[in-house]
Amino acid sequence: MQIEIDPDQLARAIERSAAELPNEACGLLLGTDHGDGRVVVERVEPTRNATREPAADTFEVHPEDFVRLDGLARELGLDVVGVWHSHPDSAAIPSRTDTERAWPGWSYLIVGRAAHSDVHARSWRLDATARFAEERLLAPRGAVAVAS
Repeated sequence: MQIEIDPDQLARAIERSAAELPNEACGLLLGTDHGDGRVVVERVEPTRNATREPAADTFEVHPEDFVRLDGLARELGLDVVGVWHSHPDSAAIPSRTDTERAWPGWSYLIVGRAAHSDVHARSWRLDATARFAEERLLAPRGAVAVAS
C-alpha cells in the first residue's frame, strides 16, 4: 500500500496542524484510489474539528465540511479517499480512538508531534483484520515525502 501526496499539499496539513495548536487539526484527503494499493491525493483540505471531547485529544470532521468537500471532490472528478489529522504531542501513530473510529478503505494521514520541532507525517489504512497497517508515503517522483 502506498499513498502519493504532493509535498505542497502535505505542507498544508502540517501548517494547519501548527495553526490549530493546542487542539488537533483535521480534514479530508481528496484524490483517487486506484484499487491496486495505490492512492493518489490531489488535495489536502482542512475542516473544522467538531469534537465535543477535549480537542487536544481527538478530532471529528465537521459534518457540514464533509458534505461541502465531498461535493467539491465530485466536481473535480475526485473522491474522498481519507482523513488527515494531527497529534499535537505524540507520534504519527494511530491512537486507540483513531482505530475505533476508522473506516475500512480510507487512508489516515497523521501529522505527529505538531507542537514540536520533530513534526512528521505517516499514513495508515485498516487491513483485513481491522488493524492499521502503514502506507508508504511518497512524493509524486517517488521520494519519501515525510517519515518518522
